[in-house]
Amino acid sequence: MQGLSRDDTAKLAGVDPEYVDRLLDLGILDADDDGSFRAGSPQRVRIVEMLEDAGLPLDGLGEALSRDLVSLDFIDTTSNNRWGSLTATTFEELSEQIGVPIELLAAIREAMGFAPPEPSDRIQEHEMEVVPLVQLQHEQGFRGAVVDRALRVYGESMRRVAETESDWWRSEVLMPIIQSGNDPAELYRASAELSPALANVIDQALLAIYH
Repeated sequence: MQGLSRDDTAKLAGVDPEYVDRLLDLGILDADDDGSFRAGSPQRVRIVEMLEDAGLPLDGLGEALSRDLVSLDFIDTTSNNRWGSLTATTFEELSEQIGVPIELLAAIREAMGFAPPEPSDRIQEHEMEVVPLVQLQHEQGFRGAVVDRALRVYGESMRRVAETESDWWRSEVLMPIIQSGNDPAELYRASAELSPALANVIDQALLAIYH
């Protein structure tokens, strides 16, 4: 599979190419021998940018990675392909294309727990998967307040699911490894091996319970 270029990686992550260069220099991001980047690189860049926005210094993260104190390898696992990259379409453009008010499209991102987007912000790949629902409801004459409420209920329910999963992952997976005295690398191996299997069966179970 052909890798991503520097500019493509930056575009999909929603950052300047110089930011990709900086992460590469700090050892936070890796490039292949031909200078290309892997499919998961945009997701890694976006997560690192969020960590930086939250106050984590990039040079400190780079040093921790070089000393194997932390790892971002979980981003490259199959279960994390749901970290959608940015599309080339803005909220404003999509609103004009499909005839759905931009306020309803913005509610998709808000329902996922993020701040309201600007009209010029690019929509994310996984947000695009929600658009057909909103579009159909709008075309059928659903009131905007009803569509907005439904999205927020879905989002809040999924947050409760995520919080519960985080709790049992910590108590049933991470803590036994930590208490056994194993080195941190064992935590990374456990995540890489168990996360994909759990993600598949959890998705299946949630869909079955819903129906």
